Amino acid sequence: MLTYTGVTPAGFAALEASLLSHGLKASGNFGMVKKLGAVIAYNYTPARQLLTIDVMHSPWTVKLAGFTRTVDAAVQAALQDHNGQPRQG
Repeated sequence: MLTYTGVTPAGFAALEASLLSHGLKASGNFGMVKKLGAVIAYNYTPARQLLTIDVMHSPWTVKLAGFTRTVDAAVQAALQDHNGQPRQG
């Protein structure tokens, strides 16, 4: 499970926009994103500025650990553009 603290609403909106640019759509503050065998659950709590992400399945061509690292890097990049320093805990 990936956990990020200090995630502002603007940061979460930037992450949603980043997902859309990759053909993925997040709906609301919690849910699942699925594409090409990848399944990612997320939960954003604006009041606590907390985002958790659970990479449940990776595309069949990629190992789960490697895909999780890729997701983490993409999330941190999107959040850093709008939050300053995202913190994974």
